[in-house]
Amino acid sequence: MRHHDETLAAFMRNPCEDWLAVVLDGSVARGRERPDSDVDVTVVVTEEAFEQARAGDRVSYVDREVATYERGYVDVKVVTLALLAAGAVRGDEPMRAAFTEARVAWSRDDAIRSELEHLLKGVVELDEEEWERRMASAIAVVRLQAGYFAKQAFASGEEYLLRYATLHTVSAAGRALLAFNRTLFQGHKYLFPALAGLENTPDGFLDQARVVLADPTPERLDVLVKTVEDFHDWPLTREATLSRYVSDNELAWLDRSLPTEYH
Repeated sequence: MRHHDETLAAFMRNPCEDWLAVVLDGSVARGRERPDSDVDVTVVVTEEAFEQARAGDRVSYVDREVATYERGYVDVKVVTLALLAAGAVRGDEPMRAAFTEARVAWSRDDAIRSELEHLLKGVVELDEEEWERRMASAIAVVRLQAGYFAKQAFASGEEYLLRYATLHTVSAAGRALLAFNRTLFQGHKYLFPALAGLENTPDGFLDQARVVLADPTPERLDVLVKTVEDFHDWPLTREATLSRYVSDNELAWLDRSLPTEYH
């Protein structure tokens, strides 16, 4: 929309000396913006500028002054080229998903633009082996949360454990289905809309998920899990499930990664 383009142009009109590039991402980059949507950008800066931004709590901020429409603003994230390179290797899915269909809107020079475009491609693309690993990791959480923790909660009457296990079962099932469809997980805010837009999902899954979240019972949880299990021959045997769960969650600290169930 024109007012979003005008706002982006205004934001880039006087780039700071430590800016290397500006990346347009979010709904505007994907062509899915509403008239009142904000303009999401990622500003690539020097290492020194990034450290200053972290120290001053300015790695994310809002710029309202450049907006050309009522209640509009630019939502700014600050990164470095090195951060993006690290993200291409070990970035979590919300970080990667943020750059889906992103494009370089401005760069200091052609060399930076070329390097940045290469890095962005690496951030959003996963190979088949990695997608299979993510499906296995997610389905391990489904099986443990529904088949062990939720059953303990039903037996003990512990409400907190029941709600926790149910929520994580639904979340991990959704993550498994996203990975099956080769779709990055944007974050919990977007999980159900993303699942609704997938091409291949089990019939009735979203309705079952909403029902079990609203009122979890053993029968409803069993139906949800069976729906997911029957949908695909997941790349994780029953025998390997506990080990995968422990490795990806309880031992995640070994390589300083985030446990799958906390993503």
